[in-house]
Amino acid sequence: MRPSAPLWRTALLLLLVCSLLTGCYGFKDIDKRFFVVAIGIDPGKHRTYKVMLKLAIPSPQEKFGSNRSIIVEEEADTMAEAVRIMKGKVDKEFDFGHAKAIIFGNKLFDSEIPLQVTMDWFLRRRDIQLISWTGIGYPDAYSILQASPRSERLPSNMLFLFFGAAGTETGYVVSEFLYDFRRRMTERGLDPIMPIIRLLPEDQLNITSMTVFDKEHRRMDLSPEETKIFNSFYNNKIDKVDLAFEENGHRMVMSIDQLATSFGVRRNPDGSCTLLARQTIHGLMEESQTPIPETHLPELEKLAEAAVRERTLALLQKFQAAGLDPIGFGLKYRASHWVDDADWQRWQHSFYPAANFEVTSKVNIRSPGIMIN
Repeated sequence: MRPSAPLWRTALLLLLVCSLLTGCYGFKDIDKRFFVVAIGIDPGKHRTYKVMLKLAIPSPQEKFGSNRSIIVEEEADTMAEAVRIMKGKVDKEFDFGHAKAIIFGNKLFDSEIPLQVTMDWFLRRRDIQLISWTGIGYPDAYSILQASPRSERLPSNMLFLFFGAAGTETGYVVSEFLYDFRRRMTERGLDPIMPIIRLLPEDQLNITSMTVFDKEHRRMDLSPEETKIFNSFYNNKIDKVDLAFEENGHRMVMSIDQLATSFGVRRNPDGSCTLLARQTIHGLMEESQTPIPETHLPELEKLAEAAVRERTLALLQKFQAAGLDPIGFGLKYRASHWVDDADWQRWQHSFYPAANFEVTSKVNIRSPGIMIN
């Protein structure tokens, strides 16, 4: 006796559903997972690394002070080994899908471990987001992960608001994604960078400086002023920036609401290279120790332009003297010239170290401010 058509279709559908259910063998319910919101790495006392995972504890409602979390830590010679050992310390599976910040301890990069070795696990593991923000924790990564200010609504939310510009907006904060850091590690003509996160009293954080690496090791820390200048080339969409300069010994501050930068490389007829940098600034006066009539604005624009050129040139020459190129002049050179291995060696050892800089700036002060003198 042949089964009816509806019964045959039902049996086939059940078989199909059962075959699909076998693919869910590795799935864990949400109540059986710990969500990792931030990862920290410090040098270990007895092993190579001390790896820390900040785990969020769910709260029934989002409010100030509801940033409950725990930190699980383990020392090991590899990060994969540390994570496997830490799984024996918790009763739930680690979920790295919400890990949006990776903090490296300040002393970690003082060791002789190459940068590629330290970053390898983060770049290979499939559930680590490449859009995670990276940073250097000072005095160490554990202090930054442990910071729990009363103003936080979610664990590590202060870091996310800093780097995502969803909260504060300032030209001093350099936000470096994991994918861009990896690109800078491997791309010829572009060196890696990372912001420095400092712990303040009351568990507050300060992010106003940064570090520049070569392809393997930490090389140079920048001051807040140098970080702001670099950020104008790194993040061409920043605003809320200040520009301080002096007139006859009196300090003045300009608030910048539009900032555009560009840079390039020009090959001269004699075979040398000139590195070009241009900044266009629009804003208004925010503070002054002397009265500012509107007729005086053109003179102030010239003073501001001179200050911008001087500070930008000093930073570019500092990078050049150290053999570092975080802005990417080498990448511009490769993009605009036919470069083989021999020519790239000439750029590194001859063209870039001997290159001259041509820095131009254009400042437009729209207004002396609300109070007109």
